[in-house]
Amino acid sequence: MAYSKLPGDFEIELPGDWPPCPICTSDTRIALATMRHRGVGFFCGGGLDQLQWEEDNGHKGLWIKHYHFWQGGRFEGLIPSHFVGVPKARDADRRFDINERRKEWIQSEQGACAGCGRPAMRDWHDRKKLLLWLKDYHPAIFNDVMEVVRVMQPPASMSTWFAELLKVRFDLTDAVGRAIKDSLLQADHGVPKAVLKHLWDSWDGPMRRAATNTLAFGYCRVDNNGKSKRLPERETLLRQHIQINWNGDERLARASSEQWDAVQRVLDSIDAYRATEHEGDQETRL
Repeated sequence: MAYSKLPGDFEIELPGDWPPCPICTSDTRIALATMRHRGVGFFCGGGLDQLQWEEDNGHKGLWIKHYHFWQGGRFEGLIPSHFVGVPKARDADRRFDINERRKEWIQSEQGACAGCGRPAMRDWHDRKKLLLWLKDYHPAIFNDVMEVVRVMQPPASMSTWFAELLKVRFDLTDAVGRAIKDSLLQADHGVPKAVLKHLWDSWDGPMRRAATNTLAFGYCRVDNNGKSKRLPERETLLRQHIQINWNGDERLARASSEQWDAVQRVLDSIDAYRATEHEGDQETRL
């Protein structure tokens, strides 16, 4: 089914490299703005609606949200404002949102905190893995657990120790639960939002995507609570990028030339910003 354009609608071909449409093989994409709907329609160059735009929230649909066309958006200024509106102050901050797919990857796939390097304990249902994790990263809790488990009658197995412990030491199982919860990764910007706001207008599209997504990492609760206002050193951000995104392989990171270039330009820009701050003051202005 082809889309229809009525008088007063606005149509434009969107820039970028697009994969061929599986239906008509077109490698162009068209945005159609209309006053009949609040959204902006998205179609392949052949005018077929079967090819769907994958929204930032990970769900597929035939609409592009307005903020993509606002200042700082991927398609900034390509559609007149009377179709897409003018962002309110709180909406403008959505420019800095981490992509939902990136968040999902961080929370499900990133192995360890970008700050302290402690692994997230996602497999806590595997009681053996949980016990070994406590031994490596929470030795005090592990020792308390083992002291209780050793005297249990009948003896607890590796698979039943937690259930048995819950019967006799709720306070200790609560400590185990807090340790697990604190280890789970929270997606956050490596570059503080205050710096993003300050430098955003001077960055091009690849730099903005690098700053908001490529340099967004997962942090455990303790690290995330302590880092929100602090601007990391260049070496720290680069190390996190290589370690988290490329499993520590700098050669592979450099081989992704476009991403590597964008990250380096972001870091250069941050270095210039840092140089304008007072020497020794590492807290970013809010």
